[in-house]
Amino acid sequence: MALGIHGQTLYIDPEREFIVAKFSSQPDQANTAMAVDQMLAFEAIAKILAG
Repeated sequence: MALGIHGQTLYIDPEREFIVAKFSSQPDQANTAMAVDQMLAFEAIAKILAG
């Protein structure tokens, strides 16, 4: 996982062959709570799609 300033995110789960590239322009430079929520969402989506 890589986080960029203003909300860009790259999430890679090689075991499930799942990648998310999130492009964004949040008004704040960093939002830790949002980053944690996004990571949990990406993990949930990967798990569902993997069956």
